[in-house]
Amino acid sequence: MNSISSAIQELGVSQSVVSAAIAQIKADLGTLLFERRARGMSLTHAGHQFLRHAHQIEVAMRNARDALASRPHTVAGRLDIGVASLMVGYYLPFLLDRFRRVFPRIQVQITEDRRDYLEHLLVSGELDVALIVVLQLQNYRALETETILRSGWRVWCPLNRMATEEKIQAADLAEQSLILLQVDELGDATTALWNAGGTDPNVLIRNSSVEAVRSLVATGAGCSVLPDTLYLSATGGHWR
Repeated sequence: MNSISSAIQELGVSQSVVSAAIAQIKADLGTLLFERRARGMSLTHAGHQFLRHAHQIEVAMRNARDALASRPHTVAGRLDIGVASLMVGYYLPFLLDRFRRVFPRIQVQITEDRRDYLEHLLVSGELDVALIVVLQLQNYRALETETILRSGWRVWCPLNRMATEEKIQAADLAEQSLILLQVDELGDATTALWNAGGTDPNVLIRNSSVEAVRSLVATGAGCSVLPDTLYLSATGGHWR
């Protein structure tokens, strides 16, 4: 576009409007933006500078409109979440509360099941996302994963000699009765840690209740090894 007539056709306005706008910009900036030539008009050096800034303003305005159009509280739809049993009590409530505050118009549907079945639902497209304990993720090549929490392991033991030790050797741990929390894949992981002492664990009980584990350990029935997440939650700590 190198003439006022071309600008008139592009903008769909009268010549007087375009001429007045050019004159106003020239008066505001105090410099010449166009040079008139025999075959139309061309930008001066100052005109090229002004055009570059005008493009930047146009992009900024477009980005601002896009940002306002996609404000979280205006987004509507449905989110299907899969969740492993361990995550229901120790992570999901806090995550769900935050999500609903940010996206109040999105309907959330939750499916609780085993890790392997949740993987199947993800791969088949029946779930949008899942919260699982990633110890033995099988379909990792077909899934995109992101770690939202890392947790170390802690020995749960009665108030005896072991409780005063800064570090507990695997051999000492192997001599104790094991109170096994059989939730998701924690049972297999705990048994593997116990086996590091060189012997098979003497499993006193397998159960799915953290409260039962805590009570049995407290009364001296045996020991357990569990993620820090469960320890901090059981003692009122703030792991989130």
